[in-house]
Amino acid sequence: AIRLCKENNMHEYLANLAFQGGSQDLLDAARYYETVPGQEDKAILLYHKAGHTTKAVDLAFRANKYAELALITDGLTEKTDPMLVRRVADFFMENEQFDKAVDLLAVSKKVKFLYIFYTNDNYSI
Repeated sequence: AIRLCKENNMHEYLANLAFQGGSQDLLDAARYYETVPGQEDKAILLYHKAGHTTKAVDLAFRANKYAELALITDGLTEKTDPMLVRRVADFFMENEQFDKAVDLLAVSKKVKFLYIFYTNDNYSI
């Protein structure tokens, strides 16, 4: 069914089918959506659901899909790659979305970064 959707440009059905399948279906659909202009948001969510968070974040940055980036960060934990956490937190800070940056750093237990953030930007704890 997924192959038929891709071959017949049935974009609106492909994501739903992929979400019902396994991780390989999610990845296959994500790769497809990545090549379709205007469908990057679906690719980002599919990569994330398949467990490829770094790929999802990279694509979100490249495609300027910041709403999807915010959704992805809700699922990050202390086990997430520290460089990825820092990259996303830096983005949020640069775009004055301080609450998201602080939440992300707190969930990932990056207390040192939180301290640096607050002391460098004259915020009170």
